[in-house]
Amino acid sequence: MVYHSLFDEMFSDQTESSVRRTEFRASMAYAGTLGTILDETERELILHVIVGDEKPRRVSALSTRIYHPPRIVRALVDSKVEHSHTPAIEPLLKDAISLGLDIYRGDERAVDTLRDLRTTISGQGFETLLERIVYQQYDPVTWNAGNPLYSQETAMDLRRRTGGEPIVFIALGHGGVAAGMDVFLRYCDVALNDQSKFYVVRFSRTKSNDFSPQVSPTEWKHIQELSQGRKFVVFDEDVSSGETINQARKFFEIAVQTEVMTATNYDAQNHPPFRSFPDPASNYSQEIGSSFSQEGYSKMILSTPFESTYQKPFKHLPLYISNSFISQYESLFPLTTEKNIYTPLFFKSKR
Repeated sequence: MVYHSLFDEMFSDQTESSVRRTEFRASMAYAGTLGTILDETERELILHVIVGDEKPRRVSALSTRIYHPPRIVRALVDSKVEHSHTPAIEPLLKDAISLGLDIYRGDERAVDTLRDLRTTISGQGFETLLERIVYQQYDPVTWNAGNPLYSQETAMDLRRRTGGEPIVFIALGHGGVAAGMDVFLRYCDVALNDQSKFYVVRFSRTKSNDFSPQVSPTEWKHIQELSQGRKFVVFDEDVSSGETINQARKFFEIAVQTEVMTATNYDAQNHPPFRSFPDPASNYSQEIGSSFSQEGYSKMILSTPFESTYQKPFKHLPLYISNSFISQYESLFPLTTEKNIYTPLFFKSKR
């Protein structure tokens, strides 16, 4: 089954209308109970099958299927951390992760998976979980990190680094869950690999004051089992100093006693995170990293940064993005007057 990303649809849609772009961004902010999120998600999954994503409800439809699955995971992850003495919550987290992946894949079984999760929560005496409030703010960095260009390039880079072998992909919550599921499913698609595994571990140093990844003893055993015969990848949607993801890498290397690779979509200090090479005409063309080659890439000029949050300008910065990706998403890369120089639609400033 070929993976069709919901993020591709969302970012393609927002290029058509500044109003729709604003609506999509606003939809990232949310407050509601887990029970409400499950109800809204089930209703949207059913409507999607019956009427599709008609334009009058397109923003709501896509936003629900993109943002609610990570919110369900968030509720179960936080509950697991807060009730570490209650290991029965961990199977619920695994079910929530499976539900999220099913929804992102567009699997028709997602409705049944969701209903089973709700029934299990109630049947095992965790009804109070359904009343748990899930609160999410709009975060420009997390928004930018969900850009499908970033996710596809990260997936393709992982394929190069792993040789397309099965991986265990650990997304650091909470910010890394949505982009992480998207990158993971893209990886499985480009690597033609259905033996890889996905899991979520909370490590939120700023928002939750976590000193280390929050992993219980039974989760250690589960992660170690997943890592057997698979390369190990830790993902965070963005990095700033790199301290969080590097601390997580060292943490998991001790646990699994094997090399742990890291991956990220958005480097807040050195953005944007495409394979960035000096211009071939410059005096620095020889400083290109040995692990990457410009062959197979096309030059792309960015006109403005994504968000005004970061003041570092990169107007006229030459970047290179793989030709295979450009051909796959050709509609997003209108040619400018100079041959083989691209300005993606959603990089352009407002006119």
